[in-house]
Amino acid sequence: MSADAAAAGILRLVAGPAAFLAVLVLEPFDLPHPALFTLAATVWVALWWILEPVPSAVTSLLPLVLLPAGGVRSAAQLASSYFNDLIALFLGGFILAHAIERCGLHRRFALAVLMRAGTSQRRLCLGFLLVATLISCWISNTATTLLLLPIATAVIGRIRQLSGQEERQCEQSILLALAFGATIGGMGTLIGTPANLLIRNFVEVSFLQWMVAALPLVALLFCVAAALLVHGLSRESSPAAVAALREESLAMPAWTRAERLTAGVFLLTVLLWTTRQPIAIGEVVLFGWTRLLPRPEFVQDGTVAILAGLLLFVLRVKDSPSQKSRPLISWREAERSLPWGILLLFGGGIAVGDAFESSGLSKELGQALSRHLTEMSPLLILFVTILFVTAMSEVASNTATASILLPIFAALAPGMGVEKLALLMPVVLAASLGFMLPVATGPNAVVYATSRVPLRVLLRKGMLLDVAGVVVIALYMRVVGFRLLGVRWEASD
Repeated sequence: MSADAAAAGILRLVAGPAAFLAVLVLEPFDLPHPALFTLAATVWVALWWILEPVPSAVTSLLPLVLLPAGGVRSAAQLASSYFNDLIALFLGGFILAHAIERCGLHRRFALAVLMRAGTSQRRLCLGFLLVATLISCWISNTATTLLLLPIATAVIGRIRQLSGQEERQCEQSILLALAFGATIGGMGTLIGTPANLLIRNFVEVSFLQWMVAALPLVALLFCVAAALLVHGLSRESSPAAVAALREESLAMPAWTRAERLTAGVFLLTVLLWTTRQPIAIGEVVLFGWTRLLPRPEFVQDGTVAILAGLLLFVLRVKDSPSQKSRPLISWREAERSLPWGILLLFGGGIAVGDAFESSGLSKELGQALSRHLTEMSPLLILFVTILFVTAMSEVASNTATASILLPIFAALAPGMGVEKLALLMPVVLAASLGFMLPVATGPNAVVYATSRVPLRVLLRKGMLLDVAGVVVIALYMRVVGFRLLGVRWEASD
């Protein structure tokens, strides 16, 4: 390591504690001690999340040390933030996603869609974009990109047998379709990306309620990304791509018992998530299965996710007649595959958010910010908020961005006379709009690491999609999204 790199590493490390001490000494905003200490601790955590002098999971443990030492919250209260229903939901979702990957169900689904999409350059690009979007609704964005990359590489390998600029553009468009589709699809469900689940720490939103509001937006962003990526691609069928997909398809074995059982658990889980609470359609109220239980409010989406995980550990299959049966996923496999660091990051964000509320910092910041925003129109507030969050998500992960900003905007909503969900959902969605830089998202990093997408191409197309995303999210939420969520942007009565 060079001397300059070592010095930069030290500066990143000391920036957090230095800012922490500066806030305590300068005492900005004339805050009471608990709120002041919470602000100082949050600045330290936020700087380390953004600058990453240590892994983000390590930074996420800081609230467990700082907040009890400052008298903000007890160790027992903070520890409960690191495993609550939201983290149970995410844990169960990860176990289910790993089971889908382990049995190869994701690859079968991807090939089925691509075979039906067609093999012209435009159709191939749209096919990969569609597959990445659909799969990433249910498993992590980065995992989606990684699992589709070998299929895309096989198709690209055949196309590269032809030469010329047009083929290079097709190669770049297909790879960007993986990255952009995975990021867009992550917005579609509560478990699509960790940032989505963080909203549940501030306001109640059901799995079905999120999907109803978010999926039309996903469809709009899909169309924008499709128009951007297919521009200039050929409409003629590619014989090389036909051969590559046919070979991949022929190599797929018949459906296994593991695939059938995993698919059954997945469909059951989605059904239980979407029908947990009664669904009101006009004056008609559809069945909600928790009404059969003694205390329906005790059962949450995390309960369903853990049930799915338990089924995957219990249901057994044989890889061959001569072998012993095994569970669909073993605990040892789960230990190796589960992103424990993400779960800690998630817990750290919840701990900070709880401290904002209990220390009174939320109320203080909300009152201060609302005084500066009262003169702005609601639509302008939406644009400014989404633009700011999008810019931040280019240099910090969407989970870290949401963890830092959600407590602030949750405090801002009451002072503006706006329902919390109406302000927080655009913030969470905008946190996923990181399309420009390799460091912005895992999918961007995976695609850029192939060395087949130049940085200038990622910057140019990513910037166009970022700008379009800001406009689309703001207009969609203002015109349609709030109605689907059942909330109002205007002041409550």
